[in-house]
Amino acid sequence: MPLQILERRYPVVLRAFHLREGSGGNGQFKGGDGVVREIEALRPIRAGILSERRSTAPYGLMGGCAGTPGLNLLRRADSGRTVNIGELARA
Repeated sequence: MPLQILERRYPVVLRAFHLREGSGGNGQFKGGDGVVREIEALRPIRAGILSERRSTAPYGLMGGCAGTPGLNLLRRADSGRTVNIGELARA
């Protein structure tokens, strides 16, 4: 979903959206880099995440090395604490 539509439909602001440089693994045939998405809720919301390759690194093919596992982090507005919420989560 394009960020303009995301921000128009939901009470959120997309603070960051960029490649995680070097996360695709090393080797002759490098894998694709992952992405960073930082979304700020403008008011209390319920949200869900469906993702993979968080607990197990993406495997390498044809002599390539494994990539870097991703993270799903939730920064609590009330405490400022950051929590790893795993692959499948609702907050």
